[in-house]
Amino acid sequence: MSDSVTDPNIGRDEHDDTGGVKAKRVKAYVWNPSTLEWEKDQAEAALATRIDDSNDPITYVGKAPIGSATSSAVWQVAKLDTTSGLVKTWADGNASYDNIWDNRASLSYQ
Repeated sequence: MSDSVTDPNIGRDEHDDTGGVKAKRVKAYVWNPSTLEWEKDQAEAALATRIDDSNDPITYVGKAPIGSATSSAVWQVAKLDTTSGLVKTWADGNASYDNIWDNRASLSYQ
């Protein structure tokens, strides 16, 4: 096993001299101030989007990794209220991916 301290060629190992790329995939992490933990950056993952506009003037928008069950606590849920202008609030008061889409109407929004 090598690292950049003991192997000065590690940066060059990712590319060959012919211009072809031998790149490695890395995961991006972001700090979540709500949980005080590093988490995988969800923006990197492919997300599914659901929209529920059946209760005018309220529209719910949910995002989760593709293939997520609507009953799983992996959804980011926002509420858009157009009663007087446009007001956007988040389930639990944050944009975390920890809500259940099926419960969108009963979640607490801030």
